[in-house]
Amino acid sequence: MPGIKTGGRKKCKGPCQKMKPVDAFSFKDKARTRRSGICKTCRATVALAPDKRARQAALAKIRRQKSRKELIAFLGGKCVDCGYDRDWRAMCIDHVYGDGCVERKQYAPNAIYPLVRKHQERYQLLCANCNQIKAYENSEWGPRDE
Repeated sequence: MPGIKTGGRKKCKGPCQKMKPVDAFSFKDKARTRRSGICKTCRATVALAPDKRARQAALAKIRRQKSRKELIAFLGGKCVDCGYDRDWRAMCIDHVYGDGCVERKQYAPNAIYPLVRKHQERYQLLCANCNQIKAYENSEWGPRDE
């Protein structure tokens, strides 16, 4: 769980999502009593952004990645067809009934996450390969070479 301290260690809420020593986190307040949730390395990545807009974009990316990782864990964390679970970036949230095209037109990209939690039976977690195979076999796209 993000932010949980374990024997002088804490999990970073930034892009790395790693358990690190508490010393790897900056202090949050002047009294030096509370530590930041993002490690110094991840914070430097955000701080290197040249302007306010770029910093906001970097922080938004961190939030999107966190939401996506949580949703993948919510759906079981592995491909329902082949069991792949090595890298979260290769996982796809698939519409069981193939109606993803319609849904993508109705909702903003991040608005789908609450829908998945509410209507879990309509979605499944597939790796990128299984998702492409399913889409091709069910004619959710057509053959690309025709």
